[in-house]
Amino acid sequence: MIKISEYRKMNGISQKSLAEKLGVSAGNLCEWEKGRIEPSISALIKISELLEISVDELIGKDDNLTVKKEDNSKRFLYYFNLLDKENQNHILEIMKTMTKN
Repeated sequence: MIKISEYRKMNGISQKSLAEKLGVSAGNLCEWEKGRIEPSISALIKISELLEISVDELIGKDDNLTVKKEDNSKRFLYYFNLLDKENQNHILEIMKTMTKN
């Protein structure tokens, strides 16, 4: 299974932004992420370069996703980007309060 969505979210990149960088439509990228169609090898290489991971990691052969999640900043971005805007703002306010001390 190709893990474009997981690594894209961990890097805080929107689907639209990644699609633009790849020169494909957001709909096409969505199809790749859902596993309905598979990207070409050249697209996989370009995706891996943009997300700064190996093709092996991207296709799940070398699953370092759990290792990557140990990096707190990427782990934070991964979960933060899953939140809606209201909850993102709430988290930001909490962080502001915590860092004032």
